[in-house]
Amino acid sequence: MNILLKIKIFLITFFLFLSTEISYANIFDDKNERLKSSKYMTNYLYGTILNKRNDFLNSQKYLSGIEELKNKHELFNLQYVIALTINGDVNRAYKHILDLSPKLKSRFPYNLIIFTKLIKSKKYAEAQKIISSYNNIDPLYDELIFSLKRWTILKSDIQNKLSHKSNSIQIDLINNFLISNYLGNQNDKSFYESEILKNKSLHRYHAIIAMQKIKKGKYSIGKTILQNSFRDNNNSIFLKQLIVNLDLKQKNKFLYYFNGKEFEDNLAEVLYLFSGFYFDRNETQVSQLLLALSNYLNPNFASNYLLAFEQDIKNNKDKINFKVFNQIQNVGSEYKWYVNYQLVLNDLIEIGELEKVLNKKTNFLFSKYFDIANFYRYKKDYKKAIKYYLMAENLDKNKILSWDFYYYKGICYERLDNWNLAEKNFLKSLKISSKQYRVINYLAYSWLERKKNIPRAKKMLQQANELSNWKLGYIIDSLGWAYFLTNDYVEAERLLKLAYEKSPYEAEIYDHYGDVLWRLNKKLQARYVWKNALKLETIDDKIRKKIEYKITNGL
Repeated sequence: MNILLKIKIFLITFFLFLSTEISYANIFDDKNERLKSSKYMTNYLYGTILNKRNDFLNSQKYLSGIEELKNKHELFNLQYVIALTINGDVNRAYKHILDLSPKLKSRFPYNLIIFTKLIKSKKYAEAQKIISSYNNIDPLYDELIFSLKRWTILKSDIQNKLSHKSNSIQIDLINNFLISNYLGNQNDKSFYESEILKNKSLHRYHAIIAMQKIKKGKYSIGKTILQNSFRDNNNSIFLKQLIVNLDLKQKNKFLYYFNGKEFEDNLAEVLYLFSGFYFDRNETQVSQLLLALSNYLNPNFASNYLLAFEQDIKNNKDKINFKVFNQIQNVGSEYKWYVNYQLVLNDLIEIGELEKVLNKKTNFLFSKYFDIANFYRYKKDYKKAIKYYLMAENLDKNKILSWDFYYYKGICYERLDNWNLAEKNFLKSLKISSKQYRVINYLAYSWLERKKNIPRAKKMLQQANELSNWKLGYIIDSLGWAYFLTNDYVEAERLLKLAYEKSPYEAEIYDHYGDVLWRLNKKLQARYVWKNALKLETIDDKIRKKIEYKITNGL
């Protein structure tokens, strides 16, 4: 960290320190107390801001030297325990919690860490007591606690009726499958396996079922399950890697990731499941804590570290934990490709590093060509993007590909002013999947720009807004512009105003809204809207020049 950055962080955190409360946007919310001593203020402030930025490695470094604050400052304890746990030092976090007062020990997340430590120590009755006294924080948390209670009852002599019923069919199904598998109840296990295999989205559990079949010598059944699941989930890194390993006769590398007869492995799976749910809710600290506890209970499930890597990419980007990165790379070729591609997208390595490893023997070559094509599209190098889209397409010229493949290829052709090929790809995309509102919008708006098929475009844009529940400003803008082009300025104003309110950072929407205001002789309002567009950081030069002309000369 350079000196300027340190000064910037210190100034920011100093003013945070002066405030009376530091809030978190998840279930780790905690009231802040003022530090009793200024001796450790700098380390505390650095540790606090880094913790809030989800940089737990560096947060722990700053907080480790000021443990004396444990009896004086509750927020320090919370941040320090979170940092220790997420960095994999659950035992040290547990010891720190034991030294806290009983009042502090009784709160989340401390009780969850204690619970996990007790499970690891096979003290199941004590673990059940810990987990039974906490609920009603939020519905997802209640589902987590209910799931953990179900498992501890299986191992505890304490009879405890569950008053909560799961509200999630998916969570309930997964728990029932895991429990029946653990107990060895063949009838229940067969039923829940069948139900899981019917659910196309549960590909992780398809893989676990397949691994169990293969482990029992039912190789062909297991491979068939994997191949069937892959047809519906062809972006799953886990499925890809399993298929590659089986083809290379490396099946043992994956078979011992998860043992359905091990209690700790099942609890680890429950924690991993909920870590993913919290990740989807953007509650990073909760997600990372649950993931760390999952990995503590079952350190063998190496591919699970992918979620930690994805959290790093999502939240830190330039501060990748290379210890986790190396673990994922070593899982296998598909994981190695995926994590390096994420580094390419974040400008941490060059795309050439990936291009040079591709050859005709590369596994899943189509998806890798597709990845590189999409990278060049992100970078607006549309010629190179088209090159890789065509390379992917030419691997099997008779195969009908996904709607998004033709949509992305169409975008590139449109940006290269080859409208005939662009239109052909958009129409092909919609033929495959007719309700993709992004594709409908792109095609219909392109027609509007060319003053072509306006009645059809208007009808399609009405449909696109209905499909997107009238939530997306750019699609509402497209429909408003269709009304503008047909001289229905009253309806155009209503729609463009709505688009303007929903998408306050889109310069083109400001431009359109100003145009309709001008046509309705609301010229002061039009100039006001256009001038606001010039203040947007995202405005490009082409729109800027057009708006500057309109402010001076009108339409």
